[in-house]
Amino acid sequence: MFAPSFFTGKLIQKYGTTKIIQSGCLLLLTCVILNQFGSGYWYFWTALIFLGIGWNFTFIGATTLLTKTYQPADKAKVQGLNDFLVFTGATIGSVLAGYWQNIFGWEILNLLMIPFIIAAMASVWLSARKPLPI
Repeated sequence: MFAPSFFTGKLIQKYGTTKIIQSGCLLLLTCVILNQFGSGYWYFWTALIFLGIGWNFTFIGATTLLTKTYQPADKAKVQGLNDFLVFTGATIGSVLAGYWQNIFGWEILNLLMIPFIIAAMASVWLSARKPLPI
């Protein structure tokens, strides 16, 4: 999850933020697909590799995009709000993970992530398009 950070920045410089985020989303979708095949050791281990790299690409890419959205004077406020929202969401997800696992089961819980991953891909794609003239 954190190890790819050693080269994610170089990949962003070479290929661009949008492509790295999109690649991360595709890796997350691959994780979901792998989780549909089973929850044995090797399925789980391989899916975790895809999850870790996908998370890293999307998180580092999104953080890089964020730095292009504000004036230098607003840096602390914007990054603070971003961290608050990201880590609040992560905390809520962590607290509810066992509950959702119990209600939906492993396969369905993974499938429920697909719309969120696709929404992230679509929002990145739409934001990368050339702005329309006003």
